[in-house]
Amino acid sequence: MPAVPDHQIVHWASLSYVKELLQSGGRFYFYEKGFIHAKVIIADDLAFSGSPNMDIRSFCGQFELGAVFFDGRIVDRLVHDFVRDLGASREILLPQFERRSKFQKCKEVFARLLSPLF
Repeated sequence: MPAVPDHQIVHWASLSYVKELLQSGGRFYFYEKGFIHAKVIIADDLAFSGSPNMDIRSFCGQFELGAVFFDGRIVDRLVHDFVRDLGASREILLPQFERRSKFQKCKEVFARLLSPLF
């Protein structure tokens, strides 16, 4: 996740899911060197990269694209870029995340309720 978001309410809505995903074993990082919109999935010998968000608007209405890569050189490059970006990121840990203010939690709940609108 970007440490400095481009849209604050979207950032709050995203944060509203972090606790339950951390509790489920997921790991989150704040990227400190800017903003990255691309999504990357690397699994075994293939990779996916693209811009779609995980919502119906991205999949059906906004014509966002993604690509699946099978070429080992491209997959290796995406792994390299991911590790580099991870080095410029700060991990979000559950104990630290749970200490956010009640006001911050309220903003997240409000943003999550409004998230279908954006």
